[in-house]
Amino acid sequence: MSFINQELEDCEAYNYTQKSFNASLIDGYGFEAEFSPMGEIRTADKYRLAGGLFTGSALDPSIFISALTGTATAVVADRLMTLATGTTANSTGRVETVTVGQYTASNPNMFRAIIGVSNLGSINNSRKWGATTTTNGYFYYLKDTEFGIGYRKNGVETLVAQTNFNGDKTFVLNTNFNTYEIYYTTTKVYFSINDKSFPPRPYLLR
Repeated sequence: MSFINQELEDCEAYNYTQKSFNASLIDGYGFEAEFSPMGEIRTADKYRLAGGLFTGSALDPSIFISALTGTATAVVADRLMTLATGTTANSTGRVETVTVGQYTASNPNMFRAIIGVSNLGSINNSRKWGATTTTNGYFYYLKDTEFGIGYRKNGVETLVAQTNFNGDKTFVLNTNFNTYEIYYTTTKVYFSINDKSFPPRPYLLR
């Protein structure tokens, strides 16, 4: 990319000085775009690997499966799924997709969901949502009254409270519906809420 600087000399002639500089297309998350040798921007179509809509009055067994104990329930209505443990102590509820969003090298995966919590936390209560199985993956959590992000590796969980984020800490957990996203590669993971990324630099996970 270049530009031309023009200066008028003696009102008759122009002195042209050409200067060049490098430029990149970078989005709000710090991700750079790439181009082909012909100047075409490289793009990649997104495909849904797992998940889907909540339709009808029950979970679609071809898309979702649930594991409920005690008085836990998973109720579908008005294209919304509400997961609750009920009032019995030690009740648990889990809903996950039938298919797995298997990671393929050089193709970063993305989790995106609109989530609302009914309160800002309860003692001895834990909630998690994200791209995770019971043994591996990345997620958001609300444990007691602590909000944060975490990951599982071979069944071992590592939690990072919001106070320890290495990026934006301005999000205030609320009972509204918020858009939660997770982008992950082989060694990096990015978390974003309502299109605001934190951290601007990824957590490095190995």
